[in-house]
Amino acid sequence: MIKDLDAIDGTEGPAAVRALIGSLRSDDYTSHMAVYGALELFPPAVLSQGTIDAVPELLEIPAENSGEVLLLVAAMLNEEELHAFNVALGRLEPDARERLADLVTRHEQGESLADDRTLGRLRAE
Repeated sequence: MIKDLDAIDGTEGPAAVRALIGSLRSDDYTSHMAVYGALELFPPAVLSQGTIDAVPELLEIPAENSGEVLLLVAAMLNEEELHAFNVALGRLEPDARERLADLVTRHEQGESLADDRTLGRLRAE
């Protein structure tokens, strides 16, 4: 668990990204906004790897929170980084890959990933 979000500067690595994503279990909107802000500080490759590492947490946190995390990934990664992320998604265990694909589809159907800029960007390759 991340104790001091103000201390996050984006250099902490993928484990910190995973911890931040895992902290999104509560209903505290204010702390969620601080977590999303902290996630934006990470370089895209670190955000990408940390999010892949956090797939188990991503599948368990409330849907509105997972949607925000996936939106950050879809919006912050350039095409090359996004391709690497999608390849990593393709390497997930089949159950996790299928559950994540279902989650992405739900978010694309009128939720966080329904925007033209993000729709269809997250796909296991």
